[in-house]
Amino acid sequence: MGSSTGNNTDGANPTPTQVGTDLYTQVAANNYHSLALKADGSLWAWGYNSRGQLGTTNMGVYVANPTPIRVGTDLYSQVAAGPLHCLGLRADGSLWAWGGNYNGQLGTTTNSGTNASNPTPTRIGSALYSQVAAGGAHTLALRADGTLWAWGDNSFGQLGINNRQVTNPTPTQLGTDLYKQVAAGDGHSLGLRATGSLYAWGSNYSGQLGNTTNVGIYINNPTPRQVGTDLYTQVAVGGTHSLGLRANGSLWTWGSNYESELGQGTLDGYAATPAQEATGSTNWASLSSCSASSSSVIRTASGLTFASAGRNTLGQLGDGTTTNATRFDRLRPLGTSQPLPVLATGPASSGLNLYPNPAPGRATLRGATPGASVFVLDALGRPVLRATADAAGTARFSGLPTGLYLVRSDSRTLRLAVE
Repeated sequence: MGSSTGNNTDGANPTPTQVGTDLYTQVAANNYHSLALKADGSLWAWGYNSRGQLGTTNMGVYVANPTPIRVGTDLYSQVAAGPLHCLGLRADGSLWAWGGNYNGQLGTTTNSGTNASNPTPTRIGSALYSQVAAGGAHTLALRADGTLWAWGDNSFGQLGINNRQVTNPTPTQLGTDLYKQVAAGDGHSLGLRATGSLYAWGSNYSGQLGNTTNVGIYINNPTPRQVGTDLYTQVAVGGTHSLGLRANGSLWTWGSNYESELGQGTLDGYAATPAQEATGSTNWASLSSCSASSSSVIRTASGLTFASAGRNTLGQLGDGTTTNATRFDRLRPLGTSQPLPVLATGPASSGLNLYPNPAPGRATLRGATPGASVFVLDALGRPVLRATADAAGTARFSGLPTGLYLVRSDSRTLRLAVE
């Protein structure tokens, strides 16, 4: 939690607590550790450090580190956290990894197949990337050209390779299709293609791939298969469930539902076919979960409130209770000190380009969907400007005071510095 409250206890903390007074632009968390990017691009970590996932040599499975510590001195634009490994996309598009590497999830052969700690961020090849996702023990990453690459555990075909090897340290391209977002669960993967069509592969034991093939069977499904025919703008996954946001702002969920994480108003085994969450709202704008989670979180279009569903025994839904939620109807205000989470940032976010950057108070965005809304948010996540992309996918805005901003269109986000 970034504080000593509840440290080394099993106590619940159901109410969101501010971590320090600094401003952050993105956070990532998994079983027992957290990562956060400050507004200046510096990366901070806290929690357990059993495999060096905090980027430091302070070891020990049960040694708590409640105070945020900085990971090196470099600047990052996006981070991702698996149970034992971490990934960081730096501002120049280079991709770095640290933590556990038993399954080769760090993209290197160093200490793969062992339980050794790897606390020093190490660059993965020389290619430039635009987004990264950390699964249970595998990694998915989009290169700047939109191609999809994967490495790590492939027990269920979650890398899109038909070999079922548990250790695959070499990044391997998955087909030739172009993607704009990826999400990695415990043993399954989702890929949102540039067209908006959604594909899934890997384990389908709980129907998390959005179809009934091999449900209830521990078998690999390495070939990406389209999830229905509808188009999506953003996706997220938990350990064994999946979520998709459609263009009209509606949320659709599928997969495991043993903890009501699908928000469909029920508590039952699984749902292999995407279904709209129980409230039927079309006012959703941002999804969140993690590869070890049995919970789901979503934000409203205003960016000022969130709702959550699923397991809540330790207050992880942040709704002030410790009871599970079966629906996304416990709306809770975020307040003004919590910024909008950033899913993908950097010099290029799936074809989205912003220039000049840094800017002298005015900037131009290219690569947006024609007719799409473009939002400019301040460092606190508050909307300050809104524009509409023209027929060429271009939007222009001016009159911005000096500061750091987030420019968002569809599910893509870029960071803008105004000088």
